[in-house]
Amino acid sequence: MRWQIRDNGIFWDAKGSAHTDSIEMSGRGCSVVVRYGTDENGRLILERRAVFPTLRLSPNVTEATFICDLPAESALSVDAAPEYAESFFYDGVLTVTSRCGDLQLRRTFFPDSSALGFWETLHITNHGSLPAAVTPCPGGTPKPCYGRGAYGIYEVETTLEDARPVVLAPGGHTVLRAHTSGGILHRPRSQSLGCQAELSARRTRIKALTGQSVLKTGNPVLDTLYRLCQIHAGESIFDTLAGPLHSPGGCEYYAASWTNDQLEYAGPWFAFAGDPLAKEASVNAYRQYVPFMGPQYTPIPTSVIAQGQDIWEGAGDRGDAAMFLYGCSRYVLTCGDSALAAEFTQPLLWCAEYCRRKTSAQGVVLSDSDELEGRFPSGCANLSTNCLCYAGLATAAAVVRQAGLLQDAERLEAQREALGRAIEAYFGANLNGLHTYRYYENCDVLRSWICWPLVAGFSERAQDTVEALFSPALWSVEGMLCAQGDSTYWDRGALYAMRGAFLQGQTERVWPELLRYAENRLLGERVPLPIEAWPEGGMRHLSAESALFCRIVSEGLLGFEPLGIRRFSLTPRTLPNIPHWQLSDIRACGASFDITINDDTCFVRTETQTLTLPVNTRSIVQL
Repeated sequence: MRWQIRDNGIFWDAKGSAHTDSIEMSGRGCSVVVRYGTDENGRLILERRAVFPTLRLSPNVTEATFICDLPAESALSVDAAPEYAESFFYDGVLTVTSRCGDLQLRRTFFPDSSALGFWETLHITNHGSLPAAVTPCPGGTPKPCYGRGAYGIYEVETTLEDARPVVLAPGGHTVLRAHTSGGILHRPRSQSLGCQAELSARRTRIKALTGQSVLKTGNPVLDTLYRLCQIHAGESIFDTLAGPLHSPGGCEYYAASWTNDQLEYAGPWFAFAGDPLAKEASVNAYRQYVPFMGPQYTPIPTSVIAQGQDIWEGAGDRGDAAMFLYGCSRYVLTCGDSALAAEFTQPLLWCAEYCRRKTSAQGVVLSDSDELEGRFPSGCANLSTNCLCYAGLATAAAVVRQAGLLQDAERLEAQREALGRAIEAYFGANLNGLHTYRYYENCDVLRSWICWPLVAGFSERAQDTVEALFSPALWSVEGMLCAQGDSTYWDRGALYAMRGAFLQGQTERVWPELLRYAENRLLGERVPLPIEAWPEGGMRHLSAESALFCRIVSEGLLGFEPLGIRRFSLTPRTLPNIPHWQLSDIRACGASFDITINDDTCFVRTETQTLTLPVNTRSIVQL
């Protein structure tokens, strides 16, 4: 592996090793993307990109975010001598260490907490025996960059602090600072708090995101990847015209929400983890779709884009109502909030009715495509949409029951039972000699999304389905293929598959695969997070995939399943060679609690009680 674990982050000793990678760090107004590495001669490669989600281009479509690649002369540097990379460290803040002659340079990069900008600091130390002259930015004061968009002319400026020539005595040290900010020309800009205050705010935000639902297994790879996923899932929240919104990021998708990424993937995790800002962003996302739930039962859009001012539905009905049904109902129950249950009861009933009206003569729910939006065949009815609906009807019925609509709840439960029978009859199949599922009618190859019945609670074909998913036909060290015989990877399928396999009790089979996957994503060549896809998107790190990784722990290894406002089930798993593990400071179901597994016993500790539960067995918890 290229990287090592160090101090709650990852470290790369870069001397003599040619390689490049990139990392995105986000505040509420700006993302900074740093491409870093070394060339074949060991020289430092360092490129900066500023992303401004609320500065929209024209036409104001999904990808119309103003992005500025900063010229090399905007960077902090000391002179024309070559600079050689020494090491890179990331723990939510990127630190780059290099050497230029006798000078050691240490840079840090981090975004503003809420302003439209980011900081770069440069610590310079003279390790030589003679004085060394330091001339910051020898190319002169960085010139502004400009762009034109939907709101006017955009200006990006880099301002230098303490950037004056100095002579460093042997052992001498100096610090330079540069702030890059964006805004609309001739209009006031949001103000940064200043370098030290913004670094402190960044550290505080990291601590908030990683200080809840804290995982301790004793396996440093798993614990560290989980921690960095907590950061990335929770940092990609931007202040928009629609309020704070969680967005995928990846230099592509900002100031918008999607029925899969935000409603299905991230929202249920944020409800479990309990971060107030992330929960606010999730509620904003769910609310964006309610105005599209009309009496004609036309499909809700795939995404609400452009700061909530437009929509995108280019892939038709992807099963978006089923995604809302599943994600919103789990969010509401996991929050343990009766007011939210009352607010979203009618939208959930609408989605259930929409799915009922889309049901075929065979009893399965029809949709134009699925979450992959036509990249792979999905037939007229696919397994993903149907299992989303099946699982969502259970939690939606619990929300509706909480609102006092008992007959409606019973109707949803009956709809779910009928759909469950139809799923088994329509999708159940023998493929590659295994008693598993076909993804759509007449599909004769294994697909990664056959993992969905595992997540939705179907057990009859679970063992063979796990074998199919983690066989060489789909699984390798690089992840899980979308389809047997293809070469495309999408991590979301792998993340769901691992979660479903643990939920079905296939721990011994899948635990080694989880560890190998985690080591590759955390310490390999493209680090330190789950990816969206390869080759599409160049393995970009979209934020909701990080939320899906965290849900492997909460919903896979612990088997957390919300059943009511303050009621849930657990199926905690013992882990191979790990006699003790814990998830602490969980903020779910209206309470704060810890879950600890010691050998064959699980303890759930709240402020007022300790419950003792068996492991590898489903138990009901009432708080």
